[in-house]
This record gives sequence, C-alpha cells and structure tokens, in this order.
Amino acid sequence: SQGRITTRHQGGGHKRQYRVIDFRRHDKDGVPAKVAHIEYDPNRTARIALLHYVDGEKR
Repeated sequence: SQGRITTRHQGGGHKRQYRVIDFRRHDKDGVPAKVAHIEYDPNRTARIALLHYVDGEKR
C-alpha cells in the first residue's frame, strides 16, 4: 500500500452504534422473558429485541 486511492466511491457512510448481541442464551433456558421493545440495528438486516427476564436481567 503506497497511499494511493485504488477504489473510488468506497467508504464514508453514516456512523453506526454497535449493539452487543447475546447469541448464546442457553443459560436462560426455561426462564420466562418479556420482549421490552424491538429496535432497528444498522449493522445487520434483522431487527433486534431487548428482553426483560423474570429474574431481573435485561438482554
């Protein structure tokens, strides 16, 4: 890399806040939860849900 631009029209874009997602929920198996709200995530194509568990934890 010599500092030369090799690809035009790439880069920039809007700033994105990264949302930490818990993909491994096996420790909460059997614990009832309520969906608090569903929000937009700019880093992926799916929407994400904030869960409120009965034991007080929020994920």
